[in-house]
Amino acid sequence: TISLAAVEPSSGSSIRNPYQGLASFTERDADDFFGRDRLIARIIERFAAGSRLVAVIGSSGCGMSSLLTAGAIPALRSRSRRNGDVLQVFLMEPGQHPFEALELAIADETGPTEEGLLAALVANPREAAEVLSSCGGGSQPTLLVVDQFEDLFTAADSHDRDRFIETIVQVATCPDPRMMVLLALRADFYDRPLHNRELADLIVRGMVTVTPLDPDELRSTIVEPAA
Repeated sequence: TISLAAVEPSSGSSIRNPYQGLASFTERDADDFFGRDRLIARIIERFAAGSRLVAVIGSSGCGMSSLLTAGAIPALRSRSRRNGDVLQVFLMEPGQHPFEALELAIADETGPTEEGLLAALVANPREAAEVLSSCGGGSQPTLLVVDQFEDLFTAADSHDRDRFIETIVQVATCPDPRMMVLLALRADFYDRPLHNRELADLIVRGMVTVTPLDPDELRSTIVEPAA
């Protein structure tokens, strides 16, 4: 067996390895991401049918992060472009400090944040939708992507967790239909967010479960990058 990354390129050329191995795909790897068209389509369908929050739920190690970043986000950006919009995406992992992670996600998408933004988010979770919308000028659709949502229940303290869940609910239920939320949650933590009735209702309505690759999908992950 030989690794493409180990092959010496000829003078003036380069060889890119399209296989990620055990590494996660990022949005810039979208052209190399195959085998999850069915799930990507299901996520798009959930949003198109009116769900403002879509929760992707699967077992640990099933590739949910790659599905979000290299599959769903590029597809949703493309959908927005067809509608004449530019989708702004705030991609984050809650970690120990979810509001700080959200502030960094905003900075990654729109540039340096205004002084006091973090304090405003922490103090007023129910105004989060307005705050996020204003970060992009208020004229474009906004997608808040929370990968590893289970961090809220394993790393964050209970106060931050409850207020961040309130933020998520507010974004997904505010009057502006351009505000959307996409979550990835490990299946063994599925019961944790169900203790919040508002969030539970949103998850149940917009849930997409990640199942193992079928033979055709598995073949696609092997053949298509090589092609």
